[in-house]
Amino acid sequence: MYLSTHLIVPYFVTVQGEIKRPEHLIAWWSRIFSFYVPDEKDRIKLRFLCRLFRDALKPPPLYTTFPHPHYHSSLPQFMNRLNMLSEINIHTVPKILFLQKKVFKLKNYLLINYPIKIIGAGQGQTIIQNGGIHIQETKETNEKGKGNKRVELSEMTIRDAKSSGLYNNNGLSFLCDRMTFTRCSDSGVLVMNATGRLRNCMITQCADSGLVCIHKAFVEVEGSHTRIDGNVKNGGRSFYGLVCDSSSSIHLLLPLKKKVVATNNGGGGNYVKKWGMFWRGKILEVGAFGQ
Repeated sequence: MYLSTHLIVPYFVTVQGEIKRPEHLIAWWSRIFSFYVPDEKDRIKLRFLCRLFRDALKPPPLYTTFPHPHYHSSLPQFMNRLNMLSEINIHTVPKILFLQKKVFKLKNYLLINYPIKIIGAGQGQTIIQNGGIHIQETKETNEKGKGNKRVELSEMTIRDAKSSGLYNNNGLSFLCDRMTFTRCSDSGVLVMNATGRLRNCMITQCADSGLVCIHKAFVEVEGSHTRIDGNVKNGGRSFYGLVCDSSSSIHLLLPLKKKVVATNNGGGGNYVKKWGMFWRGKILEVGAFGQ
């Protein structure tokens, strides 16, 4: 009762119709939200609740949703439309795509050609089936020259992909957060000459390897819910749960350990233990990224 009458109050409107903002309360809620750190979905929902929250939270970047009420097409066609718009003017294209709770059945890869966040409704709720995700835009340095712009994928399941669940060959860097890659016909995640990070992701029941890094690839792995389990269903001895070539590396952030993250994988095993002519990359357990 105290909070509702002191921290959340209607805005005062003068007889002339002028709105008086409660600046002290806006400052309080900005401080409160700084501890909570809402994600993009929560930020948008909170801003819609009341004027006070709207003023206390920074507006999100330009975003869109799919299925879209005014664009009745498939998800790949919608994404291709966004890709085309990004080539015309990268500053006016949506930076966030929210995918609703649904099974999206694809025939081929979902192609991503520009830095964007794609956020689902949750693992097992937003499902991309039959086709995986292909990050194909080449690397691009940002305006300040301090790294690459990236693609962010979160809260989705990639299931039954006809090839790899996520394929990145010389593309933008990526972050996968709370993603599941399962029953892919090739590897769960295949990275070539690119960098990325997996956070609390599950790669399971794929025909080939779980996570593959080759041709100068580098992937960081973190999060207590990360699992690479039950892959190499085809039984090939040259496939592993975790594997990289001599030019690439995989870093697991402690307390993650190879023996805990990679389990029950067939073929050559959970990870390469003896470096051969090709699989000579380093799979390291590190105390901090950037080591």
